[in-house]
Amino acid sequence: MKKRLSFFAFSGIVCAMLWANMLGAQVCNTTANAGADAIVCAPGATVSLSGTVTGTYLTSAWTPNTGVVNPASLNTNATVNATTTYQLSVRSLSPTNLIVNGDFAVFDTVSFDSDYIYGTGGGVGLLSNEGQYALAINSGTTHNQFADCDDHSPGNNYMMVVNASGTASAVWCQTVTVEANTEYQFGAWATSVVSQNPAKLQFSANGTLLGNIFNASPTTCNWTQFTATWNSATATSVEICVRNVNFTPAGNDFALDDITLQKICVATDELTVTVADLNASWNSPTALCSSGSPLVLNTLLTTDATLGGTWTIDGTTATTFNPATLSVGAHSVRYAVTQGPCSDESVQTINIAAAPNAGTAEPLLAFCSIDAANVQLGTLLTGADPGGVWSETSATPSTGGAFNAATGAFNAAGQSPGVYAFTYTVSGQTVCPDATVEVEVEINATPTADAGADATIDCTMNTASLGGPNTTPGMKYTWTALGGSTVADPENSTTNATQGDTYTLTVVDPNNGCSSTDEVVVTSNIASISASATVTPVTCDKPDRGTITVGPVSGGTMPYTYAINGGAFQAETLFGGLTPGDYSIAVMDAFGCDTTLQFTLDAPSQISVAISADGNQQVPSVTLGDSIRIRAVVSLPADQVDTLIWTPALPGCFGCDNAFVSPDTATTYTVTAFDLNGCSASAQITIQVIKRYRIYAPNAFSPNADGINDTFTLFIGAGVRQVNYLSVHDRWGALVYKTTTLPINTADAGWNGEINGRKAPSGLYVYVAEIEMEDGERIIQSGEVSLLR
Repeated sequence: MKKRLSFFAFSGIVCAMLWANMLGAQVCNTTANAGADAIVCAPGATVSLSGTVTGTYLTSAWTPNTGVVNPASLNTNATVNATTTYQLSVRSLSPTNLIVNGDFAVFDTVSFDSDYIYGTGGGVGLLSNEGQYALAINSGTTHNQFADCDDHSPGNNYMMVVNASGTASAVWCQTVTVEANTEYQFGAWATSVVSQNPAKLQFSANGTLLGNIFNASPTTCNWTQFTATWNSATATSVEICVRNVNFTPAGNDFALDDITLQKICVATDELTVTVADLNASWNSPTALCSSGSPLVLNTLLTTDATLGGTWTIDGTTATTFNPATLSVGAHSVRYAVTQGPCSDESVQTINIAAAPNAGTAEPLLAFCSIDAANVQLGTLLTGADPGGVWSETSATPSTGGAFNAATGAFNAAGQSPGVYAFTYTVSGQTVCPDATVEVEVEINATPTADAGADATIDCTMNTASLGGPNTTPGMKYTWTALGGSTVADPENSTTNATQGDTYTLTVVDPNNGCSSTDEVVVTSNIASISASATVTPVTCDKPDRGTITVGPVSGGTMPYTYAINGGAFQAETLFGGLTPGDYSIAVMDAFGCDTTLQFTLDAPSQISVAISADGNQQVPSVTLGDSIRIRAVVSLPADQVDTLIWTPALPGCFGCDNAFVSPDTATTYTVTAFDLNGCSASAQITIQVIKRYRIYAPNAFSPNADGINDTFTLFIGAGVRQVNYLSVHDRWGALVYKTTTLPINTADAGWNGEINGRKAPSGLYVYVAEIEMEDGERIIQSGEVSLLR
């Protein structure tokens, strides 16, 4: 009869099963290392494949296996005919066992299914009947004919002891969650507990038998593992069973332990064996000219040559062959290619022929037409080879036999302005091209300068025009004055002069630097006038009484006249009735020469004043009877302030900027500040008065003539004018003392503790006092005082 698994909500085994079924991807600890890449120099070479594995593994395999001696061995040899990448694949088991309680570490009959039932007992023990099983630590405890076998797991754990039947049956089954498309290995350890008719067992997955039948050893207590592999395909769960396939009932008694279901992991690694087929062939060029362009050496390689090699020229590594940087003659050029232990090279010679040198032309030689002379053309070259030929290549050739090809001379005198070109050629023979260089001689026309006629200027005609009609147009012009006078437009061909001086016009052709000059003299009858003035400023009390008086005046010719702000000229030097503002005074002599004076009559400086009180209080205040300093702050320096007036007047303060005040009530103080110009400004501040009655009456006194607290009196703070009366009463209300002339803050004044000249008894008394404040307010204060004897 087949037993079905029952679940209990709080069973530890159920929790373990849930945990096992929740396992997803499993960590495999085995890694494969195919070894380092290798290089062989020719096809057909033999290489050693030496793989390593960390961890325990099932199988290994090299792919592709063509030419591999033993593909299943980690260490083997391979014959390589072409570059090949070999992959080492290693199969191993995940350390995670998906079977719950497969080692029967926990006494558990609910985590698995079985077609057998748990032992019901009988004459020979718990497993007296076939088709029954038991969980035991020692098999001999379940049947008196069974060998005393311990379980296979380390420690004192349980195992499944079976008295199998003679029919096909599922001895042990469990359903496990698996991953789709994954290979797994089932495993279990079995031993015979009776030597007769050993067990025949086989795994099944989802009802399908797997692998080969396992025949248990007839030797009892000889634990042996049997395994089978299974691919999950699309399945995500599997019922894995250990099945009895021994159909002979006699004997067939065995034990199971350490049942496993483990994912088979595959670790891979690769190595590449490269077959090197090196070719260093290259084509040497014909002789090169030393003036030739650099040659990229790789362009000399044949089409079947191996790229990536190294070039050397005369033993020095290079990538280009540059004739310009190498000496004339033969050079040894080597190309070598290396790959791992393999190499090939080709060495050839390249010759360099010297290039002809026509030299370097000096900058264009330019003459102004008035300076033209004979030129030896060879002096216009640097570093030229001798033996060359001169020829004229001018766009407009020279005339009159000025050029002599045999001597290389050119006579520039008398030639028309223009550029004359001459070429020097040196033959390059057969290897190099001819070398040529061109020199140029330029003859430039000289411009004309015309400064114009001499002139005279005065104050009514104070400008003279400079520059005549004959100056060459389109040139660069510069006017200068011998005496340093200023020229209005010094870079124009014509300009104006306002000062007497000798003026020079220089005309320069900006294209070639040729120049000429001319002079003109300007005589000046203009006189310079110097004047000053006295200013009377505006005041606050006289805002329109400002004056400007001109004088003294010197220079020019008398009489002088005067004008203000562009008005009519007058002989009077005084300008009055002026308000604040800017003024311009013009002074002119008899011949119209003048000067101008600029003045500003400033408005009187604005005065401002502010009042502050000591203490930085948001609302200034003082306790009744106390004083507080108030202070006026004026915006002008003290030497510009005339006076300060306070309202109400401050005691002992006339014109002072600060004083102490002691108001009886809230009082507003106003200060008005006057400056020397009669300007004024005012500010106010209000001082609040806080009434705080600072009156202290002792709560006890001891009239024992020791000089300490011998009388009862009141102690008064600021703000109190006088004590009008003080009376003392006993506890029945009878008057025992009264005075209307109590001195303030006198320790020995007051009640001395006697009633009608006799000592009053110790006890509690009541006092009443009327106190008059500085502001006339009267308050009544009463309390208790203890007389101590």
